[in-house]
Amino acid sequence: MSGSFLKACVVILSVLAVTTSTFAGGIGTANTGFSCSQSALASAATTLASTSGVANREQTWKAILACSRQLHGQRANSQAQPAADTGNFVTFNIPGSFGPVPTAINNDGAVTGYYRDLTGFHSFLRTPDGTITTFDPPGASLGSIATGINPARIVTGEYADANDIIHGFLRAPDGTFTTIDVPGFIEFTNPTSINPAATVTGSFADNITFHGFVRSANGIFTTFDPPGSTYTEADAVNPSGTITGFYLSAKGESGFVRSPDGTIVTFDPPLVGSLVNYPIPSINAQGVIGGSYCEPACDAVHGFLRAPDGTLTITDAPGNNYGTQVAGINSAGTITGWYVLANFSAQHGFLRTSQGRFLTFAPPRLALHDTGRHKRLRNSRGKRLRCSVHCVSRLRVDAARLTQTL
Repeated sequence: MSGSFLKACVVILSVLAVTTSTFAGGIGTANTGFSCSQSALASAATTLASTSGVANREQTWKAILACSRQLHGQRANSQAQPAADTGNFVTFNIPGSFGPVPTAINNDGAVTGYYRDLTGFHSFLRTPDGTITTFDPPGASLGSIATGINPARIVTGEYADANDIIHGFLRAPDGTFTTIDVPGFIEFTNPTSINPAATVTGSFADNITFHGFVRSANGIFTTFDPPGSTYTEADAVNPSGTITGFYLSAKGESGFVRSPDGTIVTFDPPLVGSLVNYPIPSINAQGVIGGSYCEPACDAVHGFLRAPDGTLTITDAPGNNYGTQVAGINSAGTITGWYVLANFSAQHGFLRTSQGRFLTFAPPRLALHDTGRHKRLRNSRGKRLRCSVHCVSRLRVDAARLTQTL
């Protein structure tokens, strides 16, 4: 990893130290005493209740989730399809890495994602027979992150070149690469999802803000923003080409649905509150969207489903819980995600069928190195970097050590 990239990380972490709430156990702090423990989670409810400001409360909530995943890890992906209800888990690792981070799975069970080793971030593809192929696109001097995979095993993602410019990429099944840059905007292109037709969606940056884009299989780009948007993030595309994501405007954070003909419909949570972009919204083949939202004071987080006709339904895991996070929905209407108990003592995964039946689970306890969708952050040159909340927490510890050698 280059010195410039490490210095960029340190800049990011110093900013986060100011903006992220601190509570017992050191969660959300940028110091060598960082600690994520059961006692920290147990005391979090009291601290959260006394935290002022919706933004601060949401940051605290995200930090709680990150620590909770570290202790009770569960990662769900928006493209995951239902397997037989056996309760079996298959674990895997990449030799020499600090642990793989799966980001997407296709219907056949091929998994893509990224991992970190001593040289930086790299992408991988794991086929159903267990074969793991690691890769970086040509020119990925500062690493790569795979974000999506379709049934044909075409992988999409992003990589950083030697000039800290972020490009998108496509990796074909034969291992050949295609670079994706929105025409006229080469500073930052971030693909997030790919559908069976190889249509890719994501976001790109100009000198002012972020916008959405869709790239068809023939390489034609279309850019878009919901009305009044000051920041657009396109997060998922379904087989028909319908896209969902979120955007910021004068009224706050809202969701949107973009039809293949370019029509954009916006929506807000079922009750007064704000959409939560962690995890990001997901969409199935029928156009049903799954996501989460935060109550006005972020006293609770709820899951929701949005039907194609605009009907919004709240869905919460049963029991006394602080938050339910919806991370994915399949073509059968089954949603998956996780929920955190009211006292933050545990986090569990769940499946909810279209009939409303909940199945909860927890995988074998493992030392996780990273989880969750990515949070976009600016580096020292004003460009955006991607790092999940847990990744940010880990980088804080790493940066504290690395600054001694910079």
